[in-house]
Amino acid sequence: MLLSKWLRKPSLGVHQRAERRPVQGLAAYYRTGMTLKKAEIRDISASGLFAVTAERWMPGEVLSLILQREGPPERDQERRANVQAKAVWWGGDGVGLDFVINDEIEFNLWDGPLTNASGEHEPEDVIREFRIAEALTFLAQLCPERTKELTLLFRKEFSHTRALTAVEIALEAARMLTFRPDVAQLRVHPDLIYRVMESGSWAEDASVRRFWSGLLIASCTVGVPRDENLAYVEPLSQLLSKHIRIFTAACTRAKLSLAADGTVHAETSTCPIEEIIQITGARDIAKNERDMAHLFLMGLLDDRNRSLALLPVDEANLTPTPFGLEIYARCKGHAGPVKDFFGLPVAEAHAPALPADEPGEEESASPAPEA
Repeated sequence: MLLSKWLRKPSLGVHQRAERRPVQGLAAYYRTGMTLKKAEIRDISASGLFAVTAERWMPGEVLSLILQREGPPERDQERRANVQAKAVWWGGDGVGLDFVINDEIEFNLWDGPLTNASGEHEPEDVIREFRIAEALTFLAQLCPERTKELTLLFRKEFSHTRALTAVEIALEAARMLTFRPDVAQLRVHPDLIYRVMESGSWAEDASVRRFWSGLLIASCTVGVPRDENLAYVEPLSQLLSKHIRIFTAACTRAKLSLAADGTVHAETSTCPIEEIIQITGARDIAKNERDMAHLFLMGLLDDRNRSLALLPVDEANLTPTPFGLEIYARCKGHAGPVKDFFGLPVAEAHAPALPADEPGEEESASPAPEA
């Protein structure tokens, strides 16, 4: 059989067995050199697609595709999906491609957790399913031994909303790690990655999701993964966006110092009530006090002098604790010493002082013999 004829015949791989359907308005973008080009998608399945294009990629060549609704390149990350695909056969008007997806994530495009109940599929439905696959592929790279459990979590246990939230947490972390040279070697402790996804899926808005993404990033290590960041999962799970705003203000405005044991401490800091209103966006003073009390009880803000009797009536205590500063650094993706995150200088090494009743080195030295 001539090679040209073989290339025009679909192989008997999984892309023939998976159900292919046309989806109106779905497009794939790809790069040729520095140029971003668009291909129409004639049909698509869980294992591959047919791209209508003049390109003729060689069989086995792997491409990076961006799936989105027809139109100009989408800037909103949540409205597009990234997927790796391998060229497998040529047709008269395009190329058949197979997706490069981890088999363990059990990707079924037409029967996923976000599938439209009517059975009709809009481009956004397909994109969301691929974003789940993209998130699970990333998580499987970080923790291969938890792939099946995470897949079950996303596909069976999460609600529609929780699945979308967990996807955003994972993909935000993936974007932040993209340019790390050691990204392929990064690993996360199995218990930690599961808890971050499970608890983080309840996050109510983007500000809280970013904290969960940061904690996931800070938990990545090369070599044997560690689980010390598990201590931050429970406190973070109790924070809403209003708490995040107050907590962030406390940590970013604090004047910090480094203790002898390497712990970062904040000087007592007060904040005018009017500024607290601006931070929270709520003019209900009693409500703001309750939200701050929540942070005090969690040990994120220092409760010393929190009583209104010890402060001017128009001020509130906004001092982060050392534990709070640790959580803030980790939730911003910092894995090293907390002092480095806040840019604190290394403490100068001082020689121990001599006892007052002992002479110094020069005084105790024997006089030089006379010539």
